This record gives sequence, structure tokens and C-alpha cells, in this order.
Amino acid sequence: MKLMLFLLLSFGVSSLLAQDEGVANDCQSTYSQALNALHAGKYDTAIERGKRAYTCTENFPAAAGITGRAYLALLQVDSAEWWLSRALESGKIDIAEQTRCLNAQAELYLVSGYFSKARSACQRALEITTACSDCDSLRLSALLATAQYFDFRGREDSVEIYLTEARTLAGGERFIDHPLGIKLLEAEAFQMMATGQPDKAKLLLRRALELKRKELGDAHHQVGNSYRYLAELEIKLTNYPASKALVDSGAAILEAILPSDHPELFALEEQKLEARTMSNEAEALENMIGFLERKVVHAADYYGPESFSAAKAWIKLAEYYIIAGRYEEASVLTERGLDILRRFFPEDNEQFIVGYMQMARIAERLEAFDKANIFLEKTLILQRTYLNRNEVQLIQFYSNIVEVATDSTLRRQAAQYLFDLYRKVYGDNNVYANFYAYQLGLFEFASGDEMKGVQLMESGLSGLRPLLGKDNRIVLSFELTLYLLYCKGEKIKEGLEQLKSLFPRLVSNNARTELSKLEYGLAFAHLRLGVPDTALLYIESCLDRLNFTTEENYAEVEDRPTLLLALDKAADIHAALGRQNNAPGEIRQAIAYQEMAYRIAEDQRQKYLSQQDQLAYKSKYYRRTEQLLGYYLDLADLEKVKAPVGQMLATLEKTKYTVLVESLRRGRPRVMTRIPADLLELESAFNEDIRSIYRQLLGPNPPADEKQRRALELAGVAAKLRLDSLGQIFKEKHPDYFDLLYEQDKLNLSDLQKEVLLPGQTLLQYLLGDSSLFIFVIKQDFADVHRIAIGKDFREQVVRMMQNGILGYHGAPPSAQNERQRARAVEAFAESSSFLYDKLIAPVKEQLSPELIIVPDGILSYLPFEALPSVSSSQSTPDAEGRYLLEDHQISYAFSATLLRDVQRRSPDNIPTLSVLAMSPFAETFKPTTLQNGVEGRTERVTNPTALPWSKDEVQNVGQLFGGKVVMGPQATDAVFEALAPQSTIIHLATHGVADDREGEFSHLVLRNEEGGYLYFYVRDIYGLRLNAEMVVLSACSTNLGQLRRGEGIVGLSRAFTFAGAKSVLATLWQVDDRATAEIIGAFYTHLKAAGTSKAAALRQAKLDYLNANRSEVQGAPFFWAALVATGDMRPLE
Repeated sequence: MKLMLFLLLSFGVSSLLAQDEGVANDCQSTYSQALNALHAGKYDTAIERGKRAYTCTENFPAAAGITGRAYLALLQVDSAEWWLSRALESGKIDIAEQTRCLNAQAELYLVSGYFSKARSACQRALEITTACSDCDSLRLSALLATAQYFDFRGREDSVEIYLTEARTLAGGERFIDHPLGIKLLEAEAFQMMATGQPDKAKLLLRRALELKRKELGDAHHQVGNSYRYLAELEIKLTNYPASKALVDSGAAILEAILPSDHPELFALEEQKLEARTMSNEAEALENMIGFLERKVVHAADYYGPESFSAAKAWIKLAEYYIIAGRYEEASVLTERGLDILRRFFPEDNEQFIVGYMQMARIAERLEAFDKANIFLEKTLILQRTYLNRNEVQLIQFYSNIVEVATDSTLRRQAAQYLFDLYRKVYGDNNVYANFYAYQLGLFEFASGDEMKGVQLMESGLSGLRPLLGKDNRIVLSFELTLYLLYCKGEKIKEGLEQLKSLFPRLVSNNARTELSKLEYGLAFAHLRLGVPDTALLYIESCLDRLNFTTEENYAEVEDRPTLLLALDKAADIHAALGRQNNAPGEIRQAIAYQEMAYRIAEDQRQKYLSQQDQLAYKSKYYRRTEQLLGYYLDLADLEKVKAPVGQMLATLEKTKYTVLVESLRRGRPRVMTRIPADLLELESAFNEDIRSIYRQLLGPNPPADEKQRRALELAGVAAKLRLDSLGQIFKEKHPDYFDLLYEQDKLNLSDLQKEVLLPGQTLLQYLLGDSSLFIFVIKQDFADVHRIAIGKDFREQVVRMMQNGILGYHGAPPSAQNERQRARAVEAFAESSSFLYDKLIAPVKEQLSPELIIVPDGILSYLPFEALPSVSSSQSTPDAEGRYLLEDHQISYAFSATLLRDVQRRSPDNIPTLSVLAMSPFAETFKPTTLQNGVEGRTERVTNPTALPWSKDEVQNVGQLFGGKVVMGPQATDAVFEALAPQSTIIHLATHGVADDREGEFSHLVLRNEEGGYLYFYVRDIYGLRLNAEMVVLSACSTNLGQLRRGEGIVGLSRAFTFAGAKSVLATLWQVDDRATAEIIGAFYTHLKAAGTSKAAALRQAKLDYLNANRSEVQGAPFFWAALVATGDMRPLE
């Protein structure tokens, strides 16, 4: 019985053991099947077998690794991550499988945008293979995975480090037929592509392809990918026919083995369409956009709506929207992609670079140049910080500058660099080398070297024609631009003939946009040749081709920039006909066209551009304003009547004041800080609602359905009603804000004469145009306007007077101050100041009264008018020799006539309790300890500020005369200033200051900080103050200057204090002499103390005191006394 029981037990145990062995054999077999399927590229089979092997026993965790790698091949990243994690977390896989799983993890994290995790996986793989004594192949795989990581991140120096070790480890031909050897070849090829060696890269990729076909067969997944890699290279080399053939070969393989929604198939389709788009095939762009719209949906479905791939898809789609001219939509899509990156993938600097570059490009296309520069600066910072400077990256770096930067010198230098670099990297017979030859020529032409510019453009075109074809749209567009430039330069007759010969080629290409530009060019050329009748026929044909019939339907015109140019040119042509034929009716027609262009441009600005973009767009009005004022004068001359000064002044003030107000909105100064934030946010939201609705209604793709269109129109009406209702709230509860920002058009000539000007005062308002200078002369009982012809030398003389004259000697370093330099400065000042007097003052001399209020324009804002001579050099007498305008007139300044009126009306929020706040942060020896809030990368900052010993007496003198509070040295901090400035009637700051002529908002004063060091107090900080001051005196360097913006004047400290609430500002035009300034300011306050003395009168008398005491001395030069100028309300202190 016991034996029977033993035998039965023995048999049962043996049966169980045999069963377990059978199961193990089955699992091993299934595992092997999964592994073979993975190597053969049969990923669905590999996944099915891998899962079965993994679940049948715990002894096969390596099967999880196979399953994960198969999912990765299908780019199903979530599943891949889950299975790879199962394998690695088991702790039961060997070093080989760990390495494979880590390499796969690194790849999936790269694809998913999780770069820290990818780097960590690479590091772990390197660590475990380093510890292994006989793991060369594993070490090689880890090195290649790490090189791939750094290649993806654009770190070519690090790629080279890991590839060098991989080459050494591979030992020549040791791994030549091994999959890792093939992968090494491809890694080398990618590195050569990234470093500008495309021919060598092509040889390596071809070799890798042949080895794959030999080892894996012609129909393997990896063979299909090799065709993809080669196609990408050919596209970069602009060999589009070759790329198409390669794409077709890859597609034939991959479409047979991959599921239809596999991302690699989408990548192939994208390559195919990209080649067709670049080849300018018919409807290729529309097909590409349609495909990318499908790809966005696919990326969201396949990877998730907030995935890395979805972000890239949005940005890529936006790129082609830009090509198609759909800028507003492109902006929205790019921002959507950037938003995903910011929230989930902040490490991906490369995609941020692409996105910010696109936003810069969009802003540039919309002529929002300030915004474009902001995005460009972000792009360049990221490129400098995160990408190494190999040649290919430098090409991208400088391409960005060429396309978006607004600095013409910088763009020309970048184009020159790109031209040289493309020739070096890719040779002369390359699309991009010839493209940048053409671009460089364009910039040379614009900078004044017309002959060199035309030669380069012609050279670029001759290279592009055989590469792209003579009827390629890019070639046609470039030819059109070149021939238009012929018409602007000396080759006008040749340009005219070439434009005529280009016409049928554009017709055959159905290039409607280019045809309208061509007809504009023909009109332009005939007008220059003195044939306005023919020019009129062409401009009417241009308007007809643009489908423009009336002002009301302008939104239906697709090419609105050309429409505005055409309307401007129509006005020029009618004006020419009017002058030629003495026909007032033609001049009236010119005025009608110019006013129409003005209104359409304003409508465009309001409906399409965000508030921060409107300022740059507004500067375009200045040319139209100049033309319109000229036509008004032409009509008055022909009809022999007095010029309509009131109408002309209203036109100028509307342009100028609106620009100032848009800047005010952007700065959000004092008048806005009193308004609840929720109201300002509502205002911004309502304005954006209106713009968004009009973008949909009037954009490139308006709704075709009448019901949808009607619904949008009603929504637009509702949005405007909401904004009007909000305006009523502002009018009732915040009238100063309402008056400043909503009631911009109520100033007229009569109001100016009655409200602003006093007896004995003359307002001189200037408009500095391209070819004319307009001078408005307005008194209480008199108004006139003058037009003075000017050339390029006018602006040069302003610069010469300032730089070579006033600053030529005293502003030079001590080492350069010699008698020869002084004589040159005296001569430059005498010649330039006499020239400028003849243009600016002499034509209106007889109409002037003793007190002048000057509203300068453009570069005239840099000019101290009081330093001009008092008479023309041709009329000078011994008594008048060396006499300045200061000695005949009391002079003050204003930003605009309307703003002067508003400042005079201004009442304080609170009655000041402090008569004076006088601060001198550097009245004594200063040893800097810290700098706070400096801006990295900006030049001309005050570093290690020196003591200003005369400033101590200066501020103490103010305190003795007027009482109040004097703060000096370490106590003169920003905190003290911000606390006491709103309580003060007079604010006096004797400190260092810097005017930033590139970005006015970065102009700053220097104050002390709480730690005993110093900080910069920027324009934006001043905007946030709520001042109630009658007067601010800025006894610092260049405080009245800053960035010059056309129409806006100088964006600097003086204007910032005005917008912050100060009724008047005394500030300096250049780096002042400490001692002379202290003397003049001391005398100024003494005279101001006298009852009834105006600020302008006190300043004039102080300057005269100084001039009379030093006239025969070196210190009698204008450098010492003319820098301090007064702006704003000059009435006596209350």
C-alpha cells in the first residue's frame, strides 16, 4: 500500500514536472517567434507573441522588452513605454536586454518630447555597458543612442564626442555587416548633414541602404526608412525630382508593411508634397495645406491633443499658412503649438525656436515690426544659448535675421554671410546660394549701392532660372521685383520694356497678384517718365485686376497691400495731371484717392492688428499725410485761395496724436492706473472680439454660407455696442481716460488758438516728410502753413550739427580734444546751423512772435532750436554775428498740439503736500556694490556710476528756495522716490541717465537701492507712477532722448514723465557738463521763484545769464548751455 502510494505520488510529481517543462518550452518558442518577428519588421506578430510569452510565465520578462520595442516601431508610444517599463522594473533581464530597453526608452522619450527622461535613459545605458567587460556591441548601441539624443537636440559637438568613441569601438570593418555598423553609418551621415557636408552624407546613406538590402531584403521596414532619409537629404539639396523617386521607393515598401495610420507614412506623404510645393507644381500648396490639416487631426488622435507631436503639427501647419498669406490664422496655430510646448514640453528649445521664428515672420508680414523684433530676439537668445554654432545652424541663424530683422545694415550683413556660407557648403550651383545672392542685391540696392545691388540680383536670377525653371513662380516674382527696381533707378526704360515682356508669362501662370503689381510698376514707370495719361490707364487696370470698385468693398480685395500702393499711386498720377494741366479737378481727385487710402489703412489697423502692433502700422500714414498736405497746398495754389490750414492741421494731428495714444495704451501710464483692472481687461477683450470677427469676415477665407456671414455681422455689431457701453462708463467715471483715448479728434484750429495759445505766443508745428518740410505757424489771430522742399542732405545736416558741431569737440574723449578738432567742430556747427536756420526758421521769420512753442517731428526732436543762429548767414551783420535764436525768442517744446492742450487741462488726483522732492543719488563718492534689474546684453548702460559733486549744491539750492525734501546719497532709493514723487509739486532728479536709441522703453535713470548699490529706473517704471507734479526736472544725461519712432517722436524719459502725470518736464538732449548744468539750473530756480515768471521764461533767462558770463570763453559754446530743454505746460507755478 505504501509502495502503491509512493509510485502514484512519484508519477504525479513527474507528470507535473513534465508539464512545467513543456510550458517552459512553449514560452521559449513563443519568445523566439516574437524576437524573429521583431527583427523581420512584422510588428503586429511580435506584439502578439511577445504578450503571450510574457503572460505564460514570469520567467520571460524579456518578452515585455520585445513587445515594447515592437510598439515603438509602430510609434505607439504609450504602449511602448508601459511594456518597456515592465521589462526594466522586473530586475530579471540581462545586461543586453536592459541596454536594448533603455535605448528604446531614450528613443520614445525623444519622440514624445521628454528630453530629461531620454537623457537619463541614455546615461543608464552608458553606465551599465561601461561596467561590462565583454559588451562591445552593447556599448556601441548605447553610444549610438546617446549620439542620436544629442543630434535631436542640435548639440553637434556632443554628437561628435560619442561618434568618435563609437568609431574607435567599431574598429574599422569589424561591425560592417552588423545592424549596429549600419546604424553607425547612418549616424555619421546625419552628423555630416548637420555640419554642412551633404555629398559625404549622401554616400554614407547610399552605402547604408545597400547593406540593409543585402542583410534584410528589399522589402524591410528599415530599407523603407533609408529611402526616407535619402529623400530628406535631396529635398535639402533642392534636388526635387530625385527626392520624388526616393519617396516613391520608400512608400512602396512601407505602405505594404505598416498600418495606414502609421506616422512614418504621413512623413512620406509630407516629403512628397513638400517636393512638389518647392517645385511650384500646380495646386501643390493647397494640397500641402490640406494634408497638414489632416496631419494635425491624426497627431491629436494618435498621440493625444496635447502631445509633443500635436504641438509640432500645429506649428508646421502654420508654416504653410504663412506661405499662403494666411497670417492671422498662422498666428493662432503657432501660438496653439507654443502653448502646448510651454505647458508640457518646456525643454524643447528647438521647437520654441521654430515657433518664435514663425511668430516673428508673421508680425513682419503684418508690418508689426516692434513685435517681430521681440520674437526675433527670443529666437536668437535660444539659438545662442541652446544650439551650437556649426555652419548649418549658422545658416538658420542668419536666415532668421535676413527675413525678420528691421535693421537694414544687419540684414545686409546677414545676407552677405549666407551668400558666402551657402557657396562654401553647397557650391555655386545651389538654389539657396543664388537665392541669397538675389537677397543681398536687394539689400545693397536699398542701402544706396544700386549698381552692385542690381548686379547681384541679376546674378542670383541667372542661377535660379536653370535650377527652378524660367516660369517658376519664385523666378517670376524675383524678375518682377528686379524690373520694378529698374523703374525706380537709372534703368527705367529697360525696366519698362522688361515688365511688358513679363506680362504674358505671368498671364500663362495665372499669377493674378503678380500681374496687379506689374501694372502698378508700369504706372509707376510711366509717371516717372512724365507720361501721366498712360500711367493712369495702367493704375486703373491694376485696381480693376484687384477687384476694387468702391471703398465699401475693399475688404473683398485679397492683396490689400498692393491696393494701398495703387491708391497712393493713383493720387500721385492725378496730382501730376493737375499740375501739368492746371486742373483743380485732378487735384481734387488726388485728394479723394489719398484720403481713401488713409481711411482704408486706418480701418485695416483697427480691424486686423492687436493694440501692440498698431503703432508700427501707423507709421505708414506719414507718407500719406505728407502727400495729402501737399495736395491741399497744390489745390490752393491752383485756385489762388488761402490754404485750408485748419483741415491740414486736423489731418496732421490725427495722425500724430493717434500714434502717441497707441503708445500710451501700450505703456499703460498714470491715467490708466486709476481705472479698475477688470474694466481695462474688458476693454481689451471687447476690442479683440471685434478684430477677431472682422478677421473672419474679411480675411482670406470668409464664410461662404450667407447665414454664417450674417451671424458674424450681427456679432460684430453686438461687440461694438458692448464697447460703446463701456465707453460710456469711462466717460462718466473716468473722463480723463475717455478724453485721452476715445475723444482724439476734437482739437481743431479754433480750439488751439482759443484754449492753448496766449497773446505773444506762436506755435510752430513741423512735419518732416521724405521730400517736403511742412511748417505750421499758428497764433491766436493768425494761421499759415509753408511747404519747403528738402533733399537727403537735410537730415544729414541735422546729424552734422549735433555730432560734428555741438558734440564734435566737447563731447569727444579728452584725448581727442585739440585745437584742430575744435576748429572742425566750430566750422561744422556754423555751416549746419546756418543751413538748418534757412530751412526751419527763415521762411517763417516774419510771422514769429517773441514766445515760440515748437512741436518737432522725427529727427528734429534731437535739435536744440535755441542754438540756431538768429539770422540767415546771407543777412548777417556784425551785430548779429554769433547771435543765437535764444537771444530773440523764448522757446519751449510740445509732443503735439493736442497733447499740450490735454496737459494744460490736467488737474491733480490729489493736491501735493510736498513742495519739492530733490534727489541726488551720487552727490558723493560712490563705490558700487550691486546692480539690480540690469538688462543682459544691452549696451551703453551706466556701469560703475561716478560721483556727481555739483549735484549736491544743485539739490540743496532747490531745497533752500522752495522747501520740501532733499534726499542724497544712499538714501536716494527707488522706494523713497516712488513713495514721495506722487506727493510733490516739483520733482528734481540730479543723477545719471541713459537714452536708449534702439528701444526707448529701456531708457533709464539710475537710483540707489536698499542694499547700498544702484539700479535702473526704466521708462516702464515711470509709466506706473501717479504723479501730480507741476514740473519734473531731469538733471541727467540725455533724458529728453531715446528711440526715435516716426510719428511718435522720441520714446524716452521726458515723455514717460508727461504720460505719468507731470505737466511739464525739463530734460537734457545730450551728456551734459555737470558744473554748467548746475549753474543754469540754479539760476532757473531763482528766476522761477519770482512771481508770475513762466518756466520757459525762467529757463531762457538762466541760459542767457550763463551765455553772457561765458560768451568769450570755451564754456560759451552751445554744448554747455543748450542741452536743457523744457516741454509741456510753461505757465507759472501755481
